[in-house]
Amino acid sequence: MIKKFIDRSVQYANKFLFTQDDDTTFTATIEAQPGTISQAGTALEAANFNAIQKNCVYSLTSTYEALTDYNYYTVDLTGIEDFGLFEGLKLQVYIPAVNSAGTGRSFLKIYDEDTLVDTVEVYKKDSDGLNTALESYELCIGKYAELQYTGGVFILTKLPSLPEQNEDNIEKLLRLGYTFGGNLSEQETVVSNYIYNAYDLEEDSADHVYYLCNTGKSWTLGDDNPDSDFEEATYRALLDKVETLSGAILYNPSNTTGLASLSVLYNKLGVTIDSGVVTLPAGKYYIEAVARTDKGSLVSAWSTYLYARKPDDTNLAVSNHAGHNQTTTITRQTHTVNWYHDTSTKGTDFKLVVDSTTWTGGEEYGQVKITKLA
Repeated sequence: MIKKFIDRSVQYANKFLFTQDDDTTFTATIEAQPGTISQAGTALEAANFNAIQKNCVYSLTSTYEALTDYNYYTVDLTGIEDFGLFEGLKLQVYIPAVNSAGTGRSFLKIYDEDTLVDTVEVYKKDSDGLNTALESYELCIGKYAELQYTGGVFILTKLPSLPEQNEDNIEKLLRLGYTFGGNLSEQETVVSNYIYNAYDLEEDSADHVYYLCNTGKSWTLGDDNPDSDFEEATYRALLDKVETLSGAILYNPSNTTGLASLSVLYNKLGVTIDSGVVTLPAGKYYIEAVARTDKGSLVSAWSTYLYARKPDDTNLAVSNHAGHNQTTTITRQTHTVNWYHDTSTKGTDFKLVVDSTTWTGGEEYGQVKITKLA
């Protein structure tokens, strides 16, 4: 929260009312007589308090939305509407998803509670010090981006240094949302969909070689290089295993259930969508879905869930409860759901549904990340 201070303004700053023992009253003006002032001190005035706040760094969470060729990160900074976006405003913004849409151009949508204050593009500085639009996968999932507002845009002031010659640098692999599990030779048990460092198993190479685990298994120290349960992890190969869906979940004014209307952004895995039902090619997947309510009407206390379901409405997974005991006309919420999907046991089709007790007439924007494991 950022709080704009304003100076108190009165007609009689030094006028006081006195009540005597017999309850009679009189007013008098009192003037300070401090004598010699050896040190004036710092004035307790709005300008000084506001200057302090303008030099703070505000740490914020964000929600992600991909629209066509652009990436939008939404934050809520209470009090910023009174201040307005000012030169030098510093933010640390948590990145919940990589900027994978289009060429990577990214924007920050800044709310003050339910009021959209501004939408501002995020740039980086090139080698000549000029503003340059972000490229795909430059915002790292699960990390904080350090931004500063200057000249009407936000500048990314801290960008991880990635060696250009190493396409398979671990930071670039982790930007795709995978988790690093450490040195493979040191593990007793490895985890499916984790990336492991296997450079110490390579006798003739000083380069780091990373492997993606396809199935959890026990690992015996001294084994040869990874077997069929692993595959060599390269940035480009893993990128081809990640598909993103984007769309909206619409609510009828008289209905509290909404079916996600999704579209495929990249068409990497052969995923198809028909009337809200997503069809996967045969295989094993890890699926993560995020939905954020943008607007809607609330008539009483509410609770909302995001469901992953089969076409026959059998549940595959459900998000944590999202809700408030309050009455207001506009509010916002975010919920996520994730699950492992093996088409041989769960079928090839799924859909996303939001089910709420009293949230009606609203609209949610969301993103689905589908990672092919095998």
